[in-house]
Amino acid sequence: VLGRDAGILLVNVENGEKRRITEGGHDLTEVVISGDYIAWGDRSRQIEIPGSSERSRRSRLAVDIFVMNLVTGEQRRITDIPARRHSLSIDGNLLVWQDNRNEIGEHRNHYDIYAYDIEADKEIAVEISPGAQHYPAVSEDRVVWIDEGGESSRLMLYDFSGDETKVIDDSTEPELPPDIYGNYIVWRGHDESGDHGVYLYDLESEERSLIASTRLSSVDSPIVSDRYVVWTVGWPCDTRSNIMPDDMGVYVYDLEEGDVRQISNYVEPDVWIDGGTLLVHEACHMTGRVYAVFLE
Repeated sequence: VLGRDAGILLVNVENGEKRRITEGGHDLTEVVISGDYIAWGDRSRQIEIPGSSERSRRSRLAVDIFVMNLVTGEQRRITDIPARRHSLSIDGNLLVWQDNRNEIGEHRNHYDIYAYDIEADKEIAVEISPGAQHYPAVSEDRVVWIDEGGESSRLMLYDFSGDETKVIDDSTEPELPPDIYGNYIVWRGHDESGDHGVYLYDLESEERSLIASTRLSSVDSPIVSDRYVVWTVGWPCDTRSNIMPDDMGVYVYDLEEGDVRQISNYVEPDVWIDGGTLLVHEACHMTGRVYAVFLE
């Protein structure tokens, strides 16, 4: 977690013990953790672009990525070229992110996909192509992301084991961060009627299925675990409308049973999943609560 002083704290949820990973005073952006490794972004260097104004230079802060081995305490910066970097995702010793080093001076919002093998201390260019490559997610030796470089968005996959890149979906207008776990990929797209839908792709069977749809635009990015897919449907908590949709809240799709359950009906929920345990956050402005739901 990011502490109030902008330092990173590692919390043991079983006994409440806290361990400080970094000191305060740094502008940190994201923190991800998997196994013995933790990674984060540090926004402390500027991106120098020839001919840019002083005001523009002040607004162009680079994001450097740091990795730490939680067992040995070894910490190192793995990026050299100042650039904007976002959407860190880690699984085991493989870290991925989106990086705009190749188009800094041309297109501020155009990114490419990079990976880093922590144990081999090696950076890997996963996808470098014109346009915007967004929202990478990694599971084992596979990476998925959204490619917005063409006329319509596409869901892409790169398999490190086979050194192969392929299109998973180019018909549902995938958007927002996709997620991957093992052989399953989930994302938010559009169904045939134009409503938002939650889609599931099985890499083993190569079959795509629509597991839920809604007319609300605020369907959050779905998340997949070994057995469940979870997502939220939200509505602004400070809306002045007296007519509130009845399908707001947290939803769970059981990959084994094939059914959908509504877990809550709060207007602005957030949800995370680990195995069969959900962590649900419900809040409007400054007040809220966090609770766990044990699906099994």
